[in-house]
Amino acid sequence: MSAAGIQMPRLLPYLPGAGGLRNAANIYCMKQLSLVALTGAFAGGIWLGGLYDWPALMLYGTGMVTLAVAVWCIFRLPEKAWIFILAAFVVAGSIRFLHTEAVSPSDISRYTGQTVSAVAIVDAIPETVPLGEGLRRVKYILDVRQVMDSGGIVRPASGKLIATVRQDERFAIARYGDRVVFTGLVAAIHTYQNPGAYDYVAAQKRKGITARASISSENWAIVEHKPGAFWAEKLADWRTEVKQAMLAAMTPEQSAILTGMLFGGYEGIPQNVVKDFAATGLIHILSVSGTHIALVGGAILWLGRAARLRRSFIVLMAAAAIVLYSMLAGFTPPVVRSAVMGLVALLAVLLGRGKDAAAALALSALAMLIHTPGLLYDLSFQLSFAATAGLVFLYPATVQKLTSLTGMHGLAAAGLAVTFAAQLSVLPLLAWYFNSLSLSAFAANVLIVPIVEAIVIIGLAGAILVSFWGLAASALFALCELSISIVMTATAALAALPGSSIYLPPVSLAGSVLYYLLVAWVYGYTPRFMPPPVQIFRRWPRTAGAVMLIAVAAGVLYCITPRPVAVHFIDVGQGDAVLVTTPHGRSVLIDTGGAPGDSTFDIGERVVVPYLKHYGVLSLDYLILSHGHQDHAGG
Repeated sequence: MSAAGIQMPRLLPYLPGAGGLRNAANIYCMKQLSLVALTGAFAGGIWLGGLYDWPALMLYGTGMVTLAVAVWCIFRLPEKAWIFILAAFVVAGSIRFLHTEAVSPSDISRYTGQTVSAVAIVDAIPETVPLGEGLRRVKYILDVRQVMDSGGIVRPASGKLIATVRQDERFAIARYGDRVVFTGLVAAIHTYQNPGAYDYVAAQKRKGITARASISSENWAIVEHKPGAFWAEKLADWRTEVKQAMLAAMTPEQSAILTGMLFGGYEGIPQNVVKDFAATGLIHILSVSGTHIALVGGAILWLGRAARLRRSFIVLMAAAAIVLYSMLAGFTPPVVRSAVMGLVALLAVLLGRGKDAAAALALSALAMLIHTPGLLYDLSFQLSFAATAGLVFLYPATVQKLTSLTGMHGLAAAGLAVTFAAQLSVLPLLAWYFNSLSLSAFAANVLIVPIVEAIVIIGLAGAILVSFWGLAASALFALCELSISIVMTATAALAALPGSSIYLPPVSLAGSVLYYLLVAWVYGYTPRFMPPPVQIFRRWPRTAGAVMLIAVAAGVLYCITPRPVAVHFIDVGQGDAVLVTTPHGRSVLIDTGGAPGDSTFDIGERVVVPYLKHYGVLSLDYLILSHGHQDHAGG
């Protein structure tokens, strides 16, 4: 496979023919540098920028020197230029991360802990939750423009905040684009600071949201209606119309599942269904991802080829369909990432470079990281690109091995190879974030995924027909209802199988790097001087066997060695939760935390249990509750 002119999978320092860069001109040796390596260097710079608080002056100075040396090497020592070009990308990644992490002096988060009056613009479609008795809770994303602090001083302001307004149903809801004024206490966004936990604060910051506020209806007013968000409002109205049509043709439960499949989200889906989808590795179906974009683009390509249209016209139609679907799904960050990947892949097809999947993937990642460096720490970004990289680099060899070893062919071999390659590439991420691996995903990918893909295509067709031909749309939704019933039954059966999901201990960063190097070695992505594992065992069977035995013995010895007593103070917000582990593996949990009031958020399930699993605690020997208050025993 070639990627940006590089013979893959060989690593850059050992590229064959690197001396050929001494040809005439030698204007840019970038042609001989893999986009994969450049993206990796930029990502490494972002990681270093997040790991250490580098002085800006030092970064800029290092960057200028590195860039100057790289330019000099391109013309004088081209075979060495790649070292300094990669170094320049590392420094560029750190500088870019430094800029995005800096908070403006006028940012609304500077007023945390203060009661302020502010002028803001509604920056997203509001979310409404009925509370009963004529009340509702409305969640707004506000782009703050001006702030008057407690001293009465009016200052320009910037940044976004999440505003929760409890208001009477008789009052109008502000629309996307409206100018509003409010008075409220600015508070920091809260997250649970536990290892492996989802960092909600960082995720919101990537969207520009740095604070929150709870506002009473008497301190909230709409001062100006803006027509600038016409299309966003129309799309929101259309999605509401589609959901109503689904409810008219389907049960509420299955309507919620189809809504999740088409537009993303878990609202209205029973918790047991979500757990079954997670246990069988199908949870990504309930968020718009690369799978959905590939289905939309693939359906258009198939129809265009069936109609024998010109390739360029088919690709343009598929690109338009992807953009339109992304708009309908709300242009959320995961949708945008998937759409960018799909559009880059279509561009490669249009240019006749369909085999350069590695370069296309790297280019997509590089563009997104330049725009939003914090995506490097985003779980969705990590999973989507790791899984796609697995399909690009591991899938072809996996299909070949599966076919030669088992004689399996066709859809069965392809389905198993897709799941195996994707799971192999995301294994350290699954271990760190979820501590589990779905073994039933292999069966689900072969038996259930084709049905789900058909549901998505049929559901989208029904959604498009809602405004033009309601009867046909209802018929398609009824077909989706029948198919979803089959999917629910099958996922529940697979999830209930013994051993359908196994526990994975968390893997550190060093362990993850070692794991990926090992996978690269097994699949042949190595320098030329390093033979593959099979050849090593054939050439030096005794030495290789001895090394394997020593490694296994060291692992067993490490596992049985007693650990010192450890005391963990778990972040559960208000209240307490303390974990004590003894040298011989006994575990004691003192208090469990708990959400105050009548919140449905289960801290025990969502915070404490993931923390226990992250540290390998799968059962408790003692549970001690200091007293029965909600904030100590509610979890």
